[in-house]
Amino acid sequence: MLRRKVSSKATQLSGNNIPRILIITSEHIGADFLLGPRGAEILLTSDTKIKVPIGKPIKKGGLITDLKDSVFFRFKNGSLESCRRSISAILLISIFDDKSLIVGILHPEPQYIFPIMILPSVPFLKLKKWPPENNIIETEWVINRPKAEKFYHKKITIKDKELKNI
Repeated sequence: MLRRKVSSKATQLSGNNIPRILIITSEHIGADFLLGPRGAEILLTSDTKIKVPIGKPIKKGGLITDLKDSVFFRFKNGSLESCRRSISAILLISIFDDKSLIVGILHPEPQYIFPIMILPSVPFLKLKKWPPENNIIETEWVINRPKAEKFYHKKITIKDKELKNI
């Protein structure tokens, strides 16, 4: 569902000569699982599966993905290519009463690069190398602790009378 939402926004975000960020938020009590570091990894590469050779001695297994639900990649004619290049980055934000938790995903080949230094404490997931060699995708976190950054806030109540005077 999230990949479909990202796909539907790609055209809307095109047409400007600046980096474009898509922000996905949720106020659900479990939002930090879906929109946290593991959720970012799944959105970037799609679900992974364990690959084990059948009928042969197991020398080496590994993780594989079909990129079916990847927000920035797809296989086309057997080759890996980037897609949705109008989106420079995605911010995943879990909103709670007292804080918001934020992680980001960087497009490996956007039309316009998003300067992550304007959000220095937010961990961003990215590819180690683009294009990947032999279709092997390796990811890394820009901040070496893949933990959502906390931004604390305080609930503010505005009365009807105050709203009318704005």
